[in-house]
Amino acid sequence: MNKGGIAFFYLNFIFVISFMGQCRGQENYDSLNLLLKNSQGKQKVNISIKLSKLVSDTSPSLGFVFACDALRESTYLNYPKGKADSRILIGNYFKIQGKYLLALKFYLGSQQLYANLKDREGILNGYQAIGSLSLLLRDYNDAIIYFQKGLILAGSLHKFTWVGIFLRELGKIEQKKGNLEIALGKYKQALLALQQGGEKESVLSVYNSIGSIYLDQGRYDDAIEFYTQLLNIREPAILSQLGSIYTPIAHAYDQKGLYQKAISYNFKALAVRKKLNQMEAYNSSIINIAGDYFFLNKIDSAWIYMSEGLKIAKANNRPYLLENGYRILYKYFNSRDDFKTALFYYQKFAAIGDSIIIEKNKGDIAILEGNQRIQNIEEGNVILGRENEIQLLSLKNQRFQIIFLQVILSFAFIMIIFSFFQYIRNIRAKKDIQQIYGRMSKEVIDLEEANKLIREQEGQYRFLAENSVDFITRFDKNMNRIYASPASVRVFGYTPEEILGKSTNDLTHPDFYDFAIRNFQEMLLEKTSKQFIYLAPRKNGEIFWVESVLNPIFNNNTGELEEVVEVTRDIQERKIKEMEIMEGTKQKENLLKEIHHRVKNNFAILVSLINMQKEQTKTPELIQSLTDLQLRIRTMALVHEMLYRSKDFENISFSDYIRSLSAVITGTFNRRDIRLNFDVQDITMDIDTAIPLGLIINEILSNGYKHAFPNNQPGSIWIGLKEQPDNSELCLTVRDDGIGLPKDFDVEKCKSMGFQIVLILVKQIEGIMTVINEPGAMVSIIFSRAK
Repeated sequence: MNKGGIAFFYLNFIFVISFMGQCRGQENYDSLNLLLKNSQGKQKVNISIKLSKLVSDTSPSLGFVFACDALRESTYLNYPKGKADSRILIGNYFKIQGKYLLALKFYLGSQQLYANLKDREGILNGYQAIGSLSLLLRDYNDAIIYFQKGLILAGSLHKFTWVGIFLRELGKIEQKKGNLEIALGKYKQALLALQQGGEKESVLSVYNSIGSIYLDQGRYDDAIEFYTQLLNIREPAILSQLGSIYTPIAHAYDQKGLYQKAISYNFKALAVRKKLNQMEAYNSSIINIAGDYFFLNKIDSAWIYMSEGLKIAKANNRPYLLENGYRILYKYFNSRDDFKTALFYYQKFAAIGDSIIIEKNKGDIAILEGNQRIQNIEEGNVILGRENEIQLLSLKNQRFQIIFLQVILSFAFIMIIFSFFQYIRNIRAKKDIQQIYGRMSKEVIDLEEANKLIREQEGQYRFLAENSVDFITRFDKNMNRIYASPASVRVFGYTPEEILGKSTNDLTHPDFYDFAIRNFQEMLLEKTSKQFIYLAPRKNGEIFWVESVLNPIFNNNTGELEEVVEVTRDIQERKIKEMEIMEGTKQKENLLKEIHHRVKNNFAILVSLINMQKEQTKTPELIQSLTDLQLRIRTMALVHEMLYRSKDFENISFSDYIRSLSAVITGTFNRRDIRLNFDVQDITMDIDTAIPLGLIINEILSNGYKHAFPNNQPGSIWIGLKEQPDNSELCLTVRDDGIGLPKDFDVEKCKSMGFQIVLILVKQIEGIMTVINEPGAMVSIIFSRAK
């Protein structure tokens, strides 16, 4: 076997030795997933969050799905704790995917929810998440701000574990900035706090960070000795951190040029990380092993591990691991004087580094561009306003000049006419003046009436707006509020003057921002009124339910939006009543469920009493009668049991009922030589129809087991239930291939109790029964669906 084959075999071997650990994780996942299917409400949210945390390391996409399910269910239930926890997990997913701005958005949303809940533990978790994201993006100033906030809060609450965690993170920042002595001081403070809090895994991580300072200082022998001492500690916490100890030892040997020793420790780290499902660290170890193989000049093995490591890093969007892999390839080919290949991998290495920096700056660039656009719009509005003022002044001057010119020309014309045609002009002037006066009088009267009507309508509208219990507001085409009715005080607690400065988001709960935007866009698209219900905050911070109706007003000529009128109503009391009604309905359902349960239990008691009677009876005929009676009781009890287990307390799946009932009857007669076949459509049926039909099937099927196959003769029985072509009737069929009924058999004249029961029950469901003999026997009953 060549060197590449040996390496590939060893890599597969590591996969095998970690299989047992994966199985245990799978068992935990399966049990939680099964519990999730049978849960609801807040319990369902909490289980989804646990599942997301369980699978996030091994399957980030699946963890993201569980977190989204938890957020959706929490929003529906208005469960703030669930919304906050799920937002943290969604932010972690986007952080892994390199979508840092989205991750920050979800972290900040969870932080606000934790603050509203006064959940101090959640707030600390949020500070740590946001600070770690900033640290990842090398934004050390923001990272320090959040870690300092967390440190102050944790100290005030005497949470020593959190104090140690934030001190450790601050030490990492100082170490990355090159302040190694300051970093060492932070790490020592973190150790004291974590030891006081009893957090052994975090204590070990701080020891690991102290060892990394030795590596940064080039003290490789001291680093190897330090990490080797950590390996001698036999604590459970060490086991989960073994990979983080083996890797620095391997790095120290790499720096000393002892690649054979380095690769042995990298293989140990690889095995541990795979066994513990530490997939990102496992990916890193594969690339490290590839680097050692390159410098040991075992090229086949090196390429196998490097190809696998880069493939996993690309699939899981891990730019820092890709950056490390390309750096190793660049250094290797450069050391071999293969400058062309070295340049190729250096370009890839530089491109990955640039993409990380670009992703970091995307959020800042977007914010700057947004601010610039807002500033440009505001400056444009100022310029347009000034131009409008100038145009209005110019228009007024032009009107004044026109009027003045008209007066002068009219006066000159009158003087000329007066000089030459005084007499004629006087007569005509009188007539013209009279006509003009008449028209003007009429126009003045019409104008006064129109103004009066407008004032009356405006007064009515103003009276309605100012005295309405609903809050009425108007927006211009840019969604700037231009009117607010006095009802704003009653609904939101703000005066109309205060509310004019509020945007739509200021009067909407953050969880409904996207919901409000969708409704607004649908209103613009459909050009119709839009009604929706959402949560809103009052001035005093209280959250309550409101109902709003958006009425858009469009320009008839251009079709553009000119104005929006919104009417908002406080429906908090209505919502409370709805919840009370829902609670009452739930109580009634529970009561009905309990009734079915008790009826089923009473039937079970009857069956047990009959069993006691059978044990004391020696007469075979009486024992058979008691057995038949037990089957009839079980037939009725089975309906109540299915209703008890169903969410619908009025209807059951009759196909499932037939199969369950047949199993009970088959078990009673213990005839394995008789094969039972079903051709049953999936039909639901109410209890009033299900019980009689069940008793009919019990009597016919029991009769078949007793008489159709004597002397242990084998055979088959078929049970069918289908809809008739017009879907208004159903057909129940029970047939067998046994010896058949007697030739002179007449259903109406049959005196057996079983057939008498069947006839009575067929009449009860208003059905028509047909009995066909030879070959075997077949009973067919056609009946109407229950109304």
